Amino acid sequence: MASAVLGERESDTKNELPYRWRPSRCTETQKVLNGSGKELGEIYFGTSKQEGSWEAIAYCGRSAKHSWYIGFRSKDRLDEKMASFAANLQQHEERKTARAAERKKPHSLVVGDVLKASWGYDQTNVDYYQVTRVTARCVWVRAIAAESSSTGSMQGDCVPRPDVFLKNSKETRHVVNGDYVKIDSVRSASRVPFREVGGVKVYPVAHWTSWA
Repeated sequence: MASAVLGERESDTKNELPYRWRPSRCTETQKVLNGSGKELGEIYFGTSKQEGSWEAIAYCGRSAKHSWYIGFRSKDRLDEKMASFAANLQQHEERKTARAAERKKPHSLVVGDVLKASWGYDQTNVDYYQVTRVTARCVWVRAIAAESSSTGSMQGDCVPRPDVFLKNSKETRHVVNGDYVKIDSVRSASRVPFREVGGVKVYPVAHWTSWA
């Protein structure tokens, strides 16, 4: 049973992969590896019953469920599919690595920063928060009031009111991703830029809409 790799492996994986179904005609193997030898995926392939045609089945990462199982009219078509599959896995791995590196970067939020979360379905809600405490990886925030005015039917503009905390709001702790703070499952907040005019912080206007 032949085996090939896309990339170079520095060392074999320490843990056994889960059982993967291999069609009886897919007698050859091609592994997809990143630059450090980590296995990103695996493809089993071989000739099919019809003369000149091929079949292949592909797996991602350590998954026991195949990503695709396809027949090909020529080896060229098979090679194109395998190359595309390998490229997609490589790009996915690069994005994962970049996200991990970004999460490790120290955030730049400071006490007093105002954050805005704009969210909603069929309407745009705007909530403001103020940073009250910080550590290297976390911030504590508390909801603050907004100065709001109507600009039309079920819509308007608003700006934050720093240090005016909502009466029932509580200080909550959040891990910072970059300079973004996930408030809950539907809201993420980011820092609101400002400019100083005569020693006063002036924040940009945000637009909100509502649904009757």
